[in-house]
Amino acid sequence: MKKTLSSFTLLCLLLSSCQKDFSNHLENIQSISSLKSDKEVIELLILNKILVSKMQDKKENTSILLKKTNLTFFEKQQLSNILGFDTIKDCESFFEKQSTLLISIKKRYSSLPKWTKIELQNILNEIENENTNIVKKSLRMSNKCDDRFKNCSKLSNIIYTAEVIGCTTTAIGIGVVTGGWGGVFFQSICGATALEHLQAMRTECQLDYSDCK
Repeated sequence: MKKTLSSFTLLCLLLSSCQKDFSNHLENIQSISSLKSDKEVIELLILNKILVSKMQDKKENTSILLKKTNLTFFEKQQLSNILGFDTIKDCESFFEKQSTLLISIKKRYSSLPKWTKIELQNILNEIENENTNIVKKSLRMSNKCDDRFKNCSKLSNIIYTAEVIGCTTTAIGIGVVTGGWGGVFFQSICGATALEHLQAMRTECQLDYSDCK
């Protein structure tokens, strides 16, 4: 009798575990499907694409400015210009909008912390491909450098977007701000690191393009 009860208990535990795993798997599939058509995720990709295209080549003092806890007006202006913005206000508006989108996305997808950076990059790549007009490549050799630069910029955007989405699932994500720029996402530790990485990738794209030319 005891043996029968033990077997029954083990079977129940196994079934319960399988059901839980299946539920988690199903939830993950539904989340991925929903994420691929999420208008705010698409908007975030488009928004960050602007940053990738406007950002200046890597400057030696960028890392220092991103890590400072207090910035003077001149330093704020300097950093804003390096990131591709004409004014401090433009820079603030951009990152406040980015932060709003990230917070909203995080609230809807509880499974985000379960995804690896690579998994998220693959999903974002699919979204980007589905929402970009496919243009036939010209056979002229003169266009190959432009194509390489566009592909490099696209990859930079996907990696950066995956990193800032990942920042929303950590304790050092949105909300940890310094320097008095309330709501400016890049001043969180995680966001600053993602921006620094983006600028390095952006510079590599430009150098590769120059070598190609």
